[in-house]
Amino acid sequence: MDPQSRTVEVSAGFERMWQLRVEDLTGYLMLEDEQIVANGFMDRLARRGCWPPSSGRSPTRAPSRSCST
Repeated sequence: MDPQSRTVEVSAGFERMWQLRVEDLTGYLMLEDEQIVANGFMDRLARRGCWPPSSGRSPTRAPSRSCST
């Protein structure tokens, strides 16, 4: 993902599991997905320092640190 939450690359495993290619996700912004915001996922990322808290806007900066578990 890029800093605006656009998917720029997916793995072969992602393609098999979801039956989607990166081209199928053109225009999809995770930060603007109502289900992801509503279930609190974006707030969990924000608490980890990965994205700004939910604001209805794309972030203006890249994540401040690695967001790995």
